[in-house]
Amino acid sequence: MDLATTDFADLRRLLKNAPSFMAVLIGPEHEFAVTNDAYLQLVGHRDLIGLTVREALPEVEGQGFFELLDQVYRTGEPFVGNGVEIALQSEPGGPLMTGFLNFIYQPMIDAAGRVSGIFVEGHDVTAQKLAEDEAELARLKVQLALEAADIGIWEAVVKDGRLEAFSGDERAASLLGHASANDPEMFFRAAPEYRDELSTELQRLISSKGDKFLDSEVCREVDDNDTVQWVHLRAQLIRRLDSSRLVGTVRDITDQKEAETRQTMLRNELAHRIKNTLAMVTAIASQTFRGKDLSSARSVFSGRIMALSSAQDVFMAQTGEQRSMDDVVAKTLRPHAAAERFRIEGPKVLLGPRQTVSFALAVHELATNSVKYGALSNETGTVDIRWTVEDGTDGQAELRWVWTESGGPEIGEIADDGFGSKLIKHSLATEIGGTVGIEFRSEGVVCEATAPTSALS
Repeated sequence: MDLATTDFADLRRLLKNAPSFMAVLIGPEHEFAVTNDAYLQLVGHRDLIGLTVREALPEVEGQGFFELLDQVYRTGEPFVGNGVEIALQSEPGGPLMTGFLNFIYQPMIDAAGRVSGIFVEGHDVTAQKLAEDEAELARLKVQLALEAADIGIWEAVVKDGRLEAFSGDERAASLLGHASANDPEMFFRAAPEYRDELSTELQRLISSKGDKFLDSEVCREVDDNDTVQWVHLRAQLIRRLDSSRLVGTVRDITDQKEAETRQTMLRNELAHRIKNTLAMVTAIASQTFRGKDLSSARSVFSGRIMALSSAQDVFMAQTGEQRSMDDVVAKTLRPHAAAERFRIEGPKVLLGPRQTVSFALAVHELATNSVKYGALSNETGTVDIRWTVEDGTDGQAELRWVWTESGGPEIGEIADDGFGSKLIKHSLATEIGGTVGIEFRSEGVVCEATAPTSALS
């Protein structure tokens, strides 16, 4: 076939400078009859005219393009490809370079109604595809960051001073309490006490000429069990002539709010504990030094302060809010006598901070008295400290704690109104919400405390 006819020459001149790449392929082997500058640039400015596509572009073998040309020639049906990947050489023998094409293979029908060739036209969209890939990568990075931070994205249309519509991702819909991600009543799922405040804030933002930002913490009821959820709303108002939009984020801050509440409670508890400790120190000093020899009183006072300090050490040395009875007893007794002089036994019982201090002081007072006058004042006496948890008279679990001395010297008549006894009987009883009794038997002191276990923490 003569490829240098007048028709093809005119067609070359017509298509030469067209912005899209173009080519005319003739016959079933798809011989190049016409190409334009854009097509030559695409394939590396190689000689094409008179060659079949398989001869001219051997590196395209196996990429599916030859088969598509055969299909169009055979069926007479055009083929449209969008964003199709192709690997081409910019020069013969050079490395393959990946690109992306939008193109059409349009069959050319002769006067007899048969396919005589194929018109190829398209655009190199590699730069656009790479930009889209970069944009998608950036979107994925943002999405991963939002998911890692547990942040939802939402927007709302603002028209005539009110919210017209809401849209958001599933995370935003979940945090804002929506049945679906398209709910125009997004902000009014707040708890009643926050609804008016938030509505007022929105109206202020919408009507303001200067302020463009919403920053609000909102509490909402999650279900009928009084469960609440706190969310942090941030948004920017984008003003338009016909309507404006609020575009923002939402984040779950329930854990943060609960942590703040716990911190407040801990600060209040610490302040209360310090006041109680100072009051106890004042009482100890007052009772210890009243009418006593200064040198002997100083020793007693020092011992009681050390017991108070030890009780605080027991409390601070462990994590959590509760302390075990066995640890409190064992550590408080450590300075007073060898371990074999004590028999300590009881189930696991946990004490709150105030009960920890009170039990430690009571044990110290009992041990100090025992070292001076009781079972620990000789080489053979022992002290049993046992506790049990039993059902009380009202059916509630009850602690029964008993200190029993034996093997010491016979105890004579002892006044039961000293500060140590008062500290044990009144302070301990108050803190554990129970009763405390002390008996000065001839064989040794017996101290018994009872309290509901519910009052120990």
